[in-house]
Amino acid sequence: MGMKIFVSKMARFLLFSLGFVVLLSPLLRFSVRTCFSAVWFVLPDSITTLVCGDSHLQHAVNPDLFPGSINVSVSAETYLFTYYKIKRFRAENPQLKNIVLGFSYHNFSDKWDDFMFYSKYAHPMFSRYMPILDQSAKDYLWQYDPVYFYQRLVYDVGFPSAHTMSLLYNKWQGKLSTKQIGFYGGALHEPDTLKSVCKVDTFVRLNFYERGRVRALATETPKWLDSISAYCAHEKLKLYLVITPLSDWYLQRVPPKFAAATFHYIENITNPEVNVLNFSGLNQNRNIFWDGDHLNGAGANWFTPILKKAIFENEKTGAKPRF
Repeated sequence: MGMKIFVSKMARFLLFSLGFVVLLSPLLRFSVRTCFSAVWFVLPDSITTLVCGDSHLQHAVNPDLFPGSINVSVSAETYLFTYYKIKRFRAENPQLKNIVLGFSYHNFSDKWDDFMFYSKYAHPMFSRYMPILDQSAKDYLWQYDPVYFYQRLVYDVGFPSAHTMSLLYNKWQGKLSTKQIGFYGGALHEPDTLKSVCKVDTFVRLNFYERGRVRALATETPKWLDSISAYCAHEKLKLYLVITPLSDWYLQRVPPKFAAATFHYIENITNPEVNVLNFSGLNQNRNIFWDGDHLNGAGANWFTPILKKAIFENEKTGAKPRF
């Protein structure tokens, strides 16, 4: 008898909770979407250059030394997510002229396909970018990993989650900022310097190896890079693909097939508005690196004026930068 009462109470509690969530979901869905309104994407008229991509440019470009630019790069951001971010910023900022995009050997490793598709990596990434994806992108990702079903419940239906509750709390407190909006990103400058090759080996294994074997080439990631290129051409935006400086320790350890894939992609670029800036071997002073393939704060302060000059000269003369 006692068990029946317990089960009955539990069933009523669950039904009540479900009903509460169903009734609350439309309000939550609307409220969460207001957190990602266009206001976050409207830039000052003086901003004409959007710096985006993964951690390479996040660490390498100091927008304070590049007037007219903003750095919205995010660590491990794949080209699919960058594509939708560029579209969102462009929609609110007709004054944009240049897209500066991180581009390097690691982007041609299938590790970067994994960052889009598989739960271990993609689940936290998807939760950041879900609000700016259209239905076709959601369906594209859904076919690879049904874990996205939960995120669709959260953002499309209004199912409560810790992340959305935190966003709403900060919004109601008047404390919501770009720091809480995960896909917005921003410059990141580390103070440390590269002192050990062990740190380099860690990142080389992460990007290019799996269980001791060299990883396969990415198949989907380059397609999204093509999509970015096509979109920039349609919008008459100049696209700069930037290979940031890399340490000699790192360059010596990149498996040759990824460098070959990178150069093969470059050789087949047909869009005249795409410019490749290869700074990979520009400076081998290890004091400017945080690890093998990321600049530190001093490195960013040294590199940013060089990048700015290359882009300025291209805008002024229209000549292709030297590769």
